[in-house]
Amino acid sequence: MDALKLVDHSAIRTNQATIIILLVLGYILDTPLLVLAVSLVMLVGTALGRPGFSFFYTSLLRPLGWVKPDAIPDNPEPHRF
Repeated sequence: MDALKLVDHSAIRTNQATIIILLVLGYILDTPLLVLAVSLVMLVGTALGRPGFSFFYTSLLRPLGWVKPDAIPDNPEPHRF
């Protein structure tokens, strides 16, 4: 079994919440460009191997203290069900 690494679960939750909020907002406002922008950010995040909206967490929410880090030992790979 691989050694566990510290994974900031706040960053993961922030990424998920940002995606959901922006996609619902794009649907409600009937704004396909917003949905496209979210898709592109997710694509870039996949290519880089990190959450696409991690910049939002690391540059805004965490420095302002709005979201506290929640680093726990975990396997950073996506879960396989």
